[in-house]
Amino acid sequence: MKKCEKHLLIFFAGTLAWTWTIGMIPVILGINNTDYGNLIFVFTAGIAPSSMGLIMVFATYSPEAKKNYFKRFIPTWNGFWFVLLYAILLLGISTASLILLLKEKPDFKTIQNFVKGSFLLGFIWGIWHIPWIFYSAQWQRRSFSISPLWFGIFILSTIATSFMMSIAYILSNRNYFNASSIHAVSNAILGLFYMDIPLEGQNLALASDLILSTIITFTVLVIFQKYFFNQFFTIMANVKVSEVEK
Repeated sequence: MKKCEKHLLIFFAGTLAWTWTIGMIPVILGINNTDYGNLIFVFTAGIAPSSMGLIMVFATYSPEAKKNYFKRFIPTWNGFWFVLLYAILLLGISTASLILLLKEKPDFKTIQNFVKGSFLLGFIWGIWHIPWIFYSAQWQRRSFSISPLWFGIFILSTIATSFMMSIAYILSNRNYFNASSIHAVSNAILGLFYMDIPLEGQNLALASDLILSTIITFTVLVIFQKYFFNQFFTIMANVKVSEVEK
């Protein structure tokens, strides 16, 4: 196993173990949906991915790599148009239930690592939410109680959004701020639907997010494939050079 694969395995295993173990404590103790339970659930279990990421950075990165890592959190306008486009379309589709279809299919063979990485991240991101379906204060719990199949749709939506984050990351020349903005935009806009509308409307919003993310992924890979692939291969070349320098 390569060193980078070992580090990824440690990160994902640590994140899931942290979240699932601590996230289930309020449920086991019967204090879910209380102030103390929410504190444990949100601010102890919910910070697992970020905390594990920082632990891995400080434990495995060289001083120069650490400096480069944190530099990429600085906001940039490079590729930010993609974040704005996603926000506008997601809001529009969620409210109007507008569904677009594409007939062309991109050649995924040339971006195998991109597809595998985005899919794996999205899948793990989805199952990371398993404690949410046991927590009565969360809308995931209500959806799952109606149909367990809903969680499968939820995982598909996280996979689709993962592709959005990967595209934003590439178009902004590996800027973490733009990639994380996709996640923030998705949570913020969908959160508007989770507060006041019926559960059916919430699930419609989730389905809209899934459809939109899938459509944008295909659109970028089909229509903007030359520009996108150039950016992608340039970044991959730079990453390989950096690894050699280490």
